[in-house]
Amino acid sequence: MAHADATTERTPLGRVIGLSLALAAVLAVIVLAFAWPSVTAEPKDLPIAITGPAEAVSAAEDAVGQQSPGAIAFQEVSDRAAAIDAIEAREAYGAIVLGPEPEVLTSSASSLAVAQLLGNVARQLEEGVNAQATAAAAAAGAPAAPPHIAVPVTDVVPLASSDPRGTGLTAALFPLVLGGMIGGIAISLVVIGAMRRVAAVLVYSAVGGVVLAAILQGWFGALQGDYWLNSAGIALALTAIAAPITGFVALIGRAGIAVGPIVMLLFANPISSAAIPKEFLPVPWGEVGQWFPPGAAATLMRELSYFPAADTTFPWLVLTAWASIVGTLIVPRRISSWLTRWADRSVNWVFQLITSATHQYQRRDQVLASQAPATLLAQLIAWLAISFLGYMLLLWPFEKGGIAFAGTLILSWATTALLRSFPSIARVI
Repeated sequence: MAHADATTERTPLGRVIGLSLALAAVLAVIVLAFAWPSVTAEPKDLPIAITGPAEAVSAAEDAVGQQSPGAIAFQEVSDRAAAIDAIEAREAYGAIVLGPEPEVLTSSASSLAVAQLLGNVARQLEEGVNAQATAAAAAAGAPAAPPHIAVPVTDVVPLASSDPRGTGLTAALFPLVLGGMIGGIAISLVVIGAMRRVAAVLVYSAVGGVVLAAILQGWFGALQGDYWLNSAGIALALTAIAAPITGFVALIGRAGIAVGPIVMLLFANPISSAAIPKEFLPVPWGEVGQWFPPGAAATLMRELSYFPAADTTFPWLVLTAWASIVGTLIVPRRISSWLTRWADRSVNWVFQLITSATHQYQRRDQVLASQAPATLLAQLIAWLAISFLGYMLLLWPFEKGGIAFAGTLILSWATTALLRSFPSIARVI
């Protein structure tokens, strides 16, 4: 009996080589995405509080700047209590307290890597303080060396004893991202019906949040704080990851499944700052990562566990915005806005004009497949344009330069607001 390969047509050699090269390229992208953050990690502008006499503060800043240029951005505070408040609110990773009793404050719960860096700073500070004391005693003609001045290191917000290295908290993000992707893909492929998909995403996320919180907090001890609040954070994170997948599958078909592996896993996960602070990533990727579900979820879980005084508004809003995609793209609704109707009709007219010259159904389907995302983009552009026009008309009567000058001012203010939202980008510009 002849082998099956002898009776079937063989794959062309060019296609074999092309497929092999494509798979190798995909493998290279995967390795690059996951290895790049660790390989290029370098501290830049870490917010560290500092307090003490002005001369001592200036000398310490110069010494640290020479030892680790660009690594630390000092924030002067009034006293030790203010430094602790800044650490507990996650406005600073640590603090240096100067004066008669120098001290270095750290927060291993915020970042173990930064805590180790501040430990090295404490040793350098101790050497410098004792060298100055010895030199001052020698200049004064003291018969004996002054007593040794110790610079203690105090961990203000330590990691829990159940997770002393923070590995559980860091490792929890990947199952969270993977779980959101699996849920979104499975619901997109199995569930039929807009409202049924929405219900499936919500139920899956709610149950997943309760179960994952029970495992991570009750079993592994990786999460701290309030159990139900942690469950709500995990559930919202699962929704924020699953919703875009189901939404884009409803919008463009099964090609929308790629949103999970490409956007969430290969792009957003490596820049999520789950394992290292966002200041360790190249500018501006640390800030960009916080606008995606993996980064927002990592920040939210850490702050809910260890930093109850921190402002968690931003990660909650980011996750809510991504979760809202399930309603925006899946749930059908009647259009009530005249601007939205105008944008829809304009895009529809353009696509009708394009396809009117095409008589091949396959070509018409290919063109019309992009009409839905083009409509959403047109709606966004229309809203931005009408907002810009409205602000420009409001400012016009109060400016002598005319309507063109008013428009220039609005653009300038918008650019300034954007750069203030991304301070790392502003520093580069």
